[in-house]
Amino acid sequence: RRPDGSVDVSRVDAEGYPRIDYSGYQPQITTENDGKIRTGGWHGHVDVKLLHELVREVGAKAVVIVNGGTGRPRDAAEWVRWSRSMGYQVEYWEVGNELDGSWEAGHVKRDGKVLTAAEYSARYAEFVAAMKAVDPSIRIGPAAVNFGPGSFGEAVLRDHADLVDFFPVHTYPVVGSDPVEVAFEKLATLGTQVEEVRATMRRVAPARAATIPITYTEWNGGTHQGAGDLTSALWSCLWIGELFRHGIESANEWDALSQGDGGYNWITGSVKAWRRSQYWAFWLWSKRMG
Repeated sequence: RRPDGSVDVSRVDAEGYPRIDYSGYQPQITTENDGKIRTGGWHGHVDVKLLHELVREVGAKAVVIVNGGTGRPRDAAEWVRWSRSMGYQVEYWEVGNELDGSWEAGHVKRDGKVLTAAEYSARYAEFVAAMKAVDPSIRIGPAAVNFGPGSFGEAVLRDHADLVDFFPVHTYPVVGSDPVEVAFEKLATLGTQVEEVRATMRRVAPARAATIPITYTEWNGGTHQGAGDLTSALWSCLWIGELFRHGIESANEWDALSQGDGGYNWITGSVKAWRRSQYWAFWLWSKRMG
């Protein structure tokens, strides 16, 4: 709007959606699952543009999760368009994050009802259509907590297997009360999970069961994470090895950065950044294991 309150129609399309000029980019607001809008966000003073540039600088690949809970397909398409215009070359995209979980914005809809698997599946298809209209080369997958009978993941595979370019899994096998030996025994859960996902694919999408890659877009050992604790580094080294052994296409540990000194992160520090022990698992695989 202009200062006098009138609308500059040259900057708004027929549906009232703004024509966006990315040259004046500024860090955006974030919204939490309680419906309140805040600035900053969970990860402190790290905005989307800075994260994209960090990923590009270190030679990594980004995974972008668009707002499938309270956002619109055209909003997601705009992110695709923006990433292309900025030269970020994002290949992997997910529609919503764990929307089958009560902690996510959009799990409870505006009418007070809980989002169903069938509704998410239909929404997924709408987002894929809008995003690939901008860039057909991108790869898109559903981001759900569960993948068994009745789950969001199963619904998408059943209804739209042809639109699933990869299937993400989120897992945190180790809990805080696990003794060290139990934590290491749980490395075997990765193989079990992969077979469960494949079994779901064979059951509801047999034609694609052997061709949809599995990714682990959230994982962490979770408990033994002190700065000098070798246990966490060794566990992470072995888990990465299991990812390779079971043919996982790509994986992202949750997470690299967190606000303050806590959380699952492997680079931390509210005053001075330092590397937690699991950072060195990545260093080892990158520098010594090829």
